[in-house]
Amino acid sequence: MQDLNEAARRLFKVPSLRPFQEEIMVRLLTPGPQRLLAIMPTGSGKTLCFSLPGLLLPGPTLVIYPLRALMADQFRRFSQAGLPVGILQGGQTKEYRAQVFIGLAQGRYKFILTNPESLGQKKLLAALSGVTWDQVILDEVHCVSEWGLSFRPAYLDIKKALDTLKYRVLAGFTATAGQEVRKRIQEILFKEIPAEEIIGNPDRPNIHYHHWKTVSRRWALEECLRIFPKPAVVFCRTRDACRHTALMLTQSHPLVPIRFFHAGLTQDEKKDLQAWFFNSTDGVLCATKAFGLGVDKNGIRSVIHWDPPDSLEDYLQESGRGGRDGLPCFSIILDDQTAQGEFIKKLRIREGCLRTALLQPLGWTGERCDACGPCRDELLPEFPPFIPNSGYKELRRLSLRQIILLFWGRKTHETERLRLNTFSAWGSGNQPPLETLTDLIKKVQALGIITLKKRKPLIKMANFMSRVLAKFLV
Repeated sequence: MQDLNEAARRLFKVPSLRPFQEEIMVRLLTPGPQRLLAIMPTGSGKTLCFSLPGLLLPGPTLVIYPLRALMADQFRRFSQAGLPVGILQGGQTKEYRAQVFIGLAQGRYKFILTNPESLGQKKLLAALSGVTWDQVILDEVHCVSEWGLSFRPAYLDIKKALDTLKYRVLAGFTATAGQEVRKRIQEILFKEIPAEEIIGNPDRPNIHYHHWKTVSRRWALEECLRIFPKPAVVFCRTRDACRHTALMLTQSHPLVPIRFFHAGLTQDEKKDLQAWFFNSTDGVLCATKAFGLGVDKNGIRSVIHWDPPDSLEDYLQESGRGGRDGLPCFSIILDDQTAQGEFIKKLRIREGCLRTALLQPLGWTGERCDACGPCRDELLPEFPPFIPNSGYKELRRLSLRQIILLFWGRKTHETERLRLNTFSAWGSGNQPPLETLTDLIKKVQALGIITLKKRKPLIKMANFMSRVLAKFLV
């Protein structure tokens, strides 16, 4: 074990290895066939777990990444560290690939980076099959379980590709994988020889979790950029949502640099965006969940979910993009009660510590964390009282348009005629833009708090009205 620590100091300038890193490295360096599934939280040094053995072992290591963005980032990091690394991906010339394999044969490369789609190319796979690999590593291995069932068909065929390769070690690494995900990974990749599972503590103590229930995601998102630190990542479900959200935020925060990142951009656009965000100290990047994995920046201070993630694993992976430097980071899920996914439904009915609800399914046994909204008794800021408790009777005879003008405090001929400036609710919603206020009013109407009848709203006068409003305004 002392030798591994000495090698880590000599080759990577790492003072000492963590216990889980040592355990994993010992398994990878043990002679004979090895199968390993390692679950380690983001920022715990999983890359070192296979890169140090990769330098110590005589043969090369093949590393399979889910995204070109991740491959490019790791290629940059490996090259800067002086590690002998090559990359095989789509769009390369025959001459370039030939040089990579010549380098492999001559022992000039210890690491080759690739992706599932490249493994699906017959000529490339045939060439890779002619190499004897000491290690085959699948980074973000949870993608095998999740993406292969949806939008990445190459992941469905990855086991066939692996069966054609010659290797001693097959190992998968990921930051989060619950019991069901680990079971699927075992069935897909390790059916013949079950993998030993090494599961680290999934907790990231520096991440402060918040579940923001709100009547308007738009207003809440705009508030997030005002009250939470930057740089920030905003996760969106679709490409259109990325573009729309970035445009919306640019309009409300014109002084904040805001851009979007998704699969539809050209490679040059992606490179420019990655370079910009990597060097930005106050930027906001709106990204899809798939390409959010390619965001590798140490100083992200806030991770915001405009759309709720599909699963617990997705959420912890995505929130884990923040705070990789160990400094405080905020993770906020915006919830206007309309999304119907299984994950967000479970989150709504949880009680008590949010961290416990998130991490217990992964084996975390901690108690009160003092780093989430419920444990710190931190309520996210309330929207100005656009429906004041004392003003129900005043609103009963007004149209929806007149209510908006009332809350906005806008002087018009209509408001003067109705003497709306004498109402107690006059101007109570004067902080947000008018379109945001309109969105809020419509949302409250959709929730049944306001109902329209003969073009006029009726306020439901139940005794719990104040509590209902308070619930949706925080």
